[in-house]
Amino acid sequence: MKDTQNFTAQRLPNGVTEITDLSGVHCFLVEGRDKALLIDTMTGLRGLPAFVATLTDLPVEVALTHGHMDHAGGVFEFGRCYIHPADIPMLDGRTLPARVGYVRGQLPPGEAPEASAFVPDGPVEFVPLKAGDKLDLGGKWGLTKLNQGAGAMTDNL
Repeated sequence: MKDTQNFTAQRLPNGVTEITDLSGVHCFLVEGRDKALLIDTMTGLRGLPAFVATLTDLPVEVALTHGHMDHAGGVFEFGRCYIHPADIPMLDGRTLPARVGYVRGQLPPGEAPEASAFVPDGPVEFVPLKAGDKLDLGGKWGLTKLNQGAGAMTDNL
């Protein structure tokens, strides 16, 4: 298990690593032969790209299962992601207070990080991802399908 102040990682079978932030939110890194896919970016605590770089030497792309701040908060540090078009409005540049509040609500008083520990909202290039799209990682596919609600995706690896 690898850990830093904000993140821990647990290697799972088949080139998958579960990453957990200090509030208990998870995301997953899936490594293919040619590149890796980070599925979700958690709450946006600073340092996720650097932490992911300690886990893989492959170029990393980001896909968001949906735009809720506990899944997409770190996208601002990456600057580009695959996302269903219906979820783009959720990342409107005003998510920081909700992300900070969410993490503070998950931790005991006095243990929550200051707002400065979070990535501020910033520009992101959104790449539309729709049902049936395939992300080729080189020998593995990150397949997507839509759940009942528009924009809510599940990940089938």
